[in-house]
Amino acid sequence: MRERALILIVDDNEDNMDLVEQILEDDYDTITAESGEQCLDIAAAKLPDLILLDVQMPGIDGYETLDRLLQIDLVKQIPVIFISARYRDQDRVIRGLESGALDYLTKPIDDELLQTKVRVGLRIKRAEDEVREKHQALLLSNQTLESFSYSASHDLRAPLRHICNYCEALQEDYAAELPDDAQFMLSRISSAATHMGDLIQDLLDFSRASSTELQFHRVDLSAIVQKVVDSLREADPHHTVSIEIEANMQAQAADKAMLAVVLNNLIGNAWKYSYKVAHPTITIASEMQDKHRCFYVKDNGAGFDIKLADKLFKPFSRLHNEDEFEGNGIGLATVERIISHHGGRIWVNAAVDQGACFYFTTHGGIEHE
Repeated sequence: MRERALILIVDDNEDNMDLVEQILEDDYDTITAESGEQCLDIAAAKLPDLILLDVQMPGIDGYETLDRLLQIDLVKQIPVIFISARYRDQDRVIRGLESGALDYLTKPIDDELLQTKVRVGLRIKRAEDEVREKHQALLLSNQTLESFSYSASHDLRAPLRHICNYCEALQEDYAAELPDDAQFMLSRISSAATHMGDLIQDLLDFSRASSTELQFHRVDLSAIVQKVVDSLREADPHHTVSIEIEANMQAQAADKAMLAVVLNNLIGNAWKYSYKVAHPTITIASEMQDKHRCFYVKDNGAGFDIKLADKLFKPFSRLHNEDEFEGNGIGLATVERIISHHGGRIWVNAAVDQGACFYFTTHGGIEHE
C-alpha cells in the first residue's frame, strides 16, 4: 500500500506538466506522460490513484485516451480529471463528463482549485475502493456459506435417507411379525426423518434466498402460478379448491426461479390453510396501489390475528400449532428474503377464520400501468 497517492499527469506540453507537478509535489507522488499512448502504458503498469489528462494532444486526444482507459479492467476504476486550455464552453465540459471523467479543469490552472479537485477525486476513489473490497468480501462470504450449506445438507440428509429406508424395509419385510405399536413407532420414525429432511431443504433455500445472484428478466407469473397449482392438485387430488388465476400477469424485472419459490410458498400456504373450509377459494392476481403494480395471493382459510403479522416473516415463527397445520416456519421467511433481494416488499392483510391476502412487489414495485 502506498504511503502517498500517485498522480499521473498527462500533457504534451512540458511546462504545463512541470507546473502541475510543482503544485502537487508537497502532498503527492507524481509521474508524467507526454501523449495518450504513453498514458495508456503507464496507467496499466503503475496503476496511479488519479489521472490528470490534457484534452488537446497530438495522436489520440484526451477523449479517446479516456475511452481506451475505460476498456482496461484494472485501470477503468481510476478517476480522471480533464485539463484543457481550449475547450471552455459548456458542451465540451459536458462531453468530457459524459465520456466518464470525474471532473474538468481549464487552464490557466488555479492552484487551490486543482488541489481541492484532486483531494475530492482521491476521496471518491477511496470510498469506491472500500465498497468494492466489501463487495468482494461479501461474495466470498456468500460462496463460503453456500459451500457449507451444501455440504452440511448433503451430510445430514444421507443418514436420514438410511433411517427412512430401514424403516420402510422393516415395515415391508416384517409387517406380519411386528405388533401394532411397533409399526406405529416405525411410522413415526419415518415421518420424523422425512420432516427433518424437509426442514434441512427449507433451511438451505432460506440461506440461498438473499445470496443468489438474481437474473432479471420479464417473467410470466401466470404461467408459474399454473404450474404450482397443477402440482398441488396432482399431489392432493382430494382437496377441492376453487382457484382463480389472473391471465397474463407479468413481472417486468425479476428472477424467474426465485419468484417460483415465492409463489410455491404463498400458494402452498393458501392451499394448506384453506383445508378446513367448506368451500375453499384461492385467488392469485394483481392490482395497482399508489400507482405501483402489486401481486397478491388471497384465500378464505384459517387466517390469523393481524396483530401477530410481524412474526410471520421470522424463521421458525408459526402462528398455528403443528397439530393443526404442518410446517417448518421457514417458508415465509424465505419469501421475505427473496422479495427484499429483489428490492420489493411484502405485506399481508388477514383476520381469524376469514383468510389472508399476501401482497408483494418486485424491483421496488415499479410495475406502472
